[in-house]
Amino acid sequence: MRKLMILIALCLPVQGFAEDYYLSAKKHIYAIEYLRPVIKGTNMTTLQLSFFVKVSSQIAEEITRSEIERIVKFFPPASDGLQALASYYPNNDSLGEKIRFSDGSGFLLYSPKTKKIETEKQRYGPGGILGKYSKKK
Repeated sequence: MRKLMILIALCLPVQGFAEDYYLSAKKHIYAIEYLRPVIKGTNMTTLQLSFFVKVSSQIAEEITRSEIERIVKFFPPASDGLQALASYYPNNDSLGEKIRFSDGSGFLLYSPKTKKIETEKQRYGPGGILGKYSKKK
């Protein structure tokens, strides 16, 4: 919990902390959440980037990679690694839309064993994770 609070504090403005605590498309460019493992049977942490301005897939990927590097340095992920996703929220009422990275991948992965950041397609092949685990006829 302390790690998450520190990361959120880095993204929030200092003035008027109580009223500015909630994330807002009017006040923020992007925010990050670093979550503990939530998928049953795995020990993979999740990094969620929420963009409140429209960015290209290349910019989203570059920012996501730099945030992964920062997280890994200060708060190493669990044994299974880290999965990072990015979404675009045009306003506070939207559900958000997933941002695809430059090769069309839906997420980036960091492995503590290899110390590499890979896209979904680099790790699982051209079909991504769904292509790897879908049944072939």
